[in-house]
Amino acid sequence: LDDDDYWLENHLEISVKTLQGSNAVLCYSGVNVFEHVSGNIVRTMLPDPKKDALDLLRHNFITTSSVLMDKSAIGSVYFDEEASFGEDWTFWIIAINFRKIISTGTYTLMYRTHTTGNLMNQKITQIEKERLRNIDFINTFFKGNELYKKHINTFIQSIYLQLSRDFLNIKMTDKAMHYFLRCIKDFPVSSFFNSRLYFVLLRIVKTKWQLAFKK
Repeated sequence: LDDDDYWLENHLEISVKTLQGSNAVLCYSGVNVFEHVSGNIVRTMLPDPKKDALDLLRHNFITTSSVLMDKSAIGSVYFDEEASFGEDWTFWIIAINFRKIISTGTYTLMYRTHTTGNLMNQKITQIEKERLRNIDFINTFFKGNELYKKHINTFIQSIYLQLSRDFLNIKMTDKAMHYFLRCIKDFPVSSFFNSRLYFVLLRIVKTKWQLAFKK
């Protein structure tokens, strides 16, 4: 539990009962995100019970402080301590190792958000480096894993799409297009059926048009 977040008083009770009543290795709750100065709730994230370990390859929907894990899921797995971000996402993937996860179906974590110190305040070059590092970390852990080989494209494509969005957030459309095209080039078949790819393309076109219009 991060020192600036807190659990509702029934968090552990609900999480323990949910985990013990299943064959899952990880249980997570929903989150109320509140602004650190005003205390106002700015977003509520209820967990989707349909999401599983394969969905986790597409994006990180688990908030660190909301998690309760079975000790069997923790052995030789570890956080990538040299990473400056993304280490929680890669940890969930390797710890779960394609086993079952479960949600409590409610929110019992209060997560504090800050207007400073967020991801995009870091240098974009460092963000790019760290996201690509996430790929190397996961590939190294799952080397020789046949199940991961079947789904490796999902994770790598998700990283490329996130990088494209990162660059779009600071109006670097050429770099955004670079990672968009890497998705098309490296994963032509799965890209065709990936709706997120089309949304990124629309954002690129829209951003390019806005920048051209300002000139």
